[in-house]
Amino acid sequence: MKKIGWWLGVLCVTLPLGAVDISSIKQERDEKISAITAQVRDIDARYWAERILQSKDVSLEELRRESIHWLGTSQENEKLLSLVEMYVRKGTFPKINAEERKKLEDNKAQVRAFLNNGRENPAAVALAEKNRQIREIKEPVFDLEARYWAWRVARVKDVSLEELKRNSESWVGEASYNRQLMEAVEKNIKTGNTKPLSRKERKSFSQAQEAVRALLQK
Repeated sequence: MKKIGWWLGVLCVTLPLGAVDISSIKQERDEKISAITAQVRDIDARYWAERILQSKDVSLEELRRESIHWLGTSQENEKLLSLVEMYVRKGTFPKINAEERKKLEDNKAQVRAFLNNGRENPAAVALAEKNRQIREIKEPVFDLEARYWAWRVARVKDVSLEELKRNSESWVGEASYNRQLMEAVEKNIKTGNTKPLSRKERKSFSQAQEAVRALLQK
């Protein structure tokens, strides 16, 4: 199961010691974090509802237990959990689109920057740049890749749509792009756009894949 403690990853902050009370520093930090994350509360709640109801790699009970380790104020975290619970009880929620996922990722970056005194971690910056380059390589064959995976799911049947979505969470490249791709795959399956790639299309798709591999080896 994926780590669910604080989905932004391991975030560290060095608190100054001295005359200022540690608890007041922590409270101020958490209030600032909550002011950032509150902007995407509904999207974040739907993200967790998706994990609970569709990916099923975490339960509501596990999420609530782990939430005690989250950064941010307890009030804001409780508002998020209550919203997650509402969607889970309903059993349905508005699907997160690619634009919303990008907004969620940008919000995550804002929190990281805040915890690093306004600066992104150099490793995170380098990874973001590499992911941007991967997106630029893959964008010209986006439709081909979406059809390729729809063909694999609907005709070859060696992977299910649910498995593919789970696997795509760990794919290289920008998460928002990969999720947009999964949306296109799902649409292709629903509309029957699942024919195999032609020889020319396979060549274009393979060249893009090779370019991504070459980039990752640098």
